[in-house]
Amino acid sequence: MPQSGEADAIDMAKVAIDMEEPSAQAKHGLLKTVFAVAASFFGVRGSKEHEADMAQLKPLHVIAVGLVMAAIFVLSLVLLVRMVVA
Repeated sequence: MPQSGEADAIDMAKVAIDMEEPSAQAKHGLLKTVFAVAASFFGVRGSKEHEADMAQLKPLHVIAVGLVMAAIFVLSLVLLVRMVVA
């Protein structure tokens, strides 16, 4: 049987692992949202993938990522035109 100190160390390790999971899931969720929005911009999303994304992704995140990506797209076009015209 583990001694009290060993049990505490094991419990602390489990807590540390549990604390890391939400941030990893958040990064994975954000990355998945970016990929889904990018695929929507190009129109290359299949219906099965679209349905799976709609079941998993949060609408507010999709809207926010879409607005940011649209702003980046518009700004890049403006910069490109200014470089060509100048």
